[in-house]
Amino acid sequence: MDARPPPEAPPLSREGQLAALQQQQAQLQGELLRQQQQQAAQLQANSHLKSLPIRAYLDQTVVPILLDGMSELAKERPPNPVEWLASYLIQHDPQRSGASKGPR
Repeated sequence: MDARPPPEAPPLSREGQLAALQQQQAQLQGELLRQQQQQAAQLQANSHLKSLPIRAYLDQTVVPILLDGMSELAKERPPNPVEWLASYLIQHDPQRSGASKGPR
């Protein structure tokens, strides 16, 4: 095996540096725009939810995940069902990033 480090890339020219910075800036602007769009969509969804009657609000937000959790709870039958269900709801919350979709 060759223990020598790989050769360093030659330094970028000013034009190359400028192009790299412009590309980085475009990526950051794209990410910022995506985040702003997500926030706007979330605000719109929140305002829609606030105008719903109680039953419709619960049917759209809580009931589906609660029914899934209660179904899994009935299968598992843990000794601490309230704690288990609370954990299930947190782990499977669709509004959390990285929420798991499979069983516990």
